[in-house]
Amino acid sequence: MIVKDTTLDNNIDITGTIDANEKVSLVSETAGNITGIYFTEGSHVKKGQLLVKVYDKDQVAALKQNQYQVAPAKQNENRNKILLQKEAISQQEYDTSLTGLNTLLAQSDVLKAQIAKTEVRAPFSGTIGLRNVSPGGYLSPNTAIATLVNIDPAKVTFSVPEKYLPLVSKGTKVSFTIPSSEEKFKAAVYAIEPSIDVSSYPNC
Repeated sequence: MIVKDTTLDNNIDITGTIDANEKVSLVSETAGNITGIYFTEGSHVKKGQLLVKVYDKDQVAALKQNQYQVAPAKQNENRNKILLQKEAISQQEYDTSLTGLNTLLAQSDVLKAQIAKTEVRAPFSGTIGLRNVSPGGYLSPNTAIATLVNIDPAKVTFSVPEKYLPLVSKGTKVSFTIPSSEEKFKAAVYAIEPSIDVSSYPNC
């Protein structure tokens, strides 16, 4: 046999699946009546966009009352600080005014956090599906509002036999086709799952 130069084909033909880059079922962190729905089914939404609002009048009123109390508490703390420097009051008296102010500020932070939880915002940009809730309805934390999906870009997931693992690394170029199109698409490997599929090893 005469030895000749030839081209070695390192291509691997395998079957994979196309998945969304990001997919999440939107839920609320708090329960309450829905006061507003701010998205259209099937539309594109941006990260941080307000999607659903839950009743928050009680928390808003409590925060307003708290802010009325914070203003004089700050003035009292500042006044006592000056008096302490002049040794006109004791350290204990100043500490009491400071503790009162810090308590009100902490309550303010808690109320703001509670109000923030009454808003459901998009965690990432994508397309939102059909909604499962209606304006005026009661929303609980285990109620799925809608599904948000980001398919730009999409993920192609596939498994490679162990013997071909040296041929695949981060950045490896990949080309693939889909049944609905004759176009050949291109992609690149961005991550490799380190675990082994034990089901593919009969003797494991």
